[in-house]
Amino acid sequence: MELPEDEAGFIALHFVNALMDDISMEKTTDMTKMIQNILNIIKYHFNLELDEYSIHYERFITHLKFFAQRIFMGVTIEDQDDQFLEVLKTKYRKEYECTLKIKEYIHSEFNWALSEDEMVYLTIHINRVTNS
Repeated sequence: MELPEDEAGFIALHFVNALMDDISMEKTTDMTKMIQNILNIIKYHFNLELDEYSIHYERFITHLKFFAQRIFMGVTIEDQDDQFLEVLKTKYRKEYECTLKIKEYIHSEFNWALSEDEMVYLTIHINRVTNS
């Protein structure tokens, strides 16, 4: 059976929600606030409303859920090439500047330093969600 891409995104969200069952309600609330604040940073940085019905938005929300979960569980990812971030800084300058604002927010609110890999993923997702 073939599913439309947006339906597959909704199914993926259900899997993410199921994975988050081991996290306390307080952390879940904090994670939700973090995600909403990140979305607000993006909206204000680009001065636009995001299309909440696009597949890019759904994928970004899924990424942010895993991102928040990693921060609250103290897990970092390190698997990217440093040169890739340098390319992104140039090619997607506005998106990278937005990622820097998110990095600053995460550090000030949660005392967490984003890895360059997280910066890469955020920049790519921000590019997709703001250009869909």
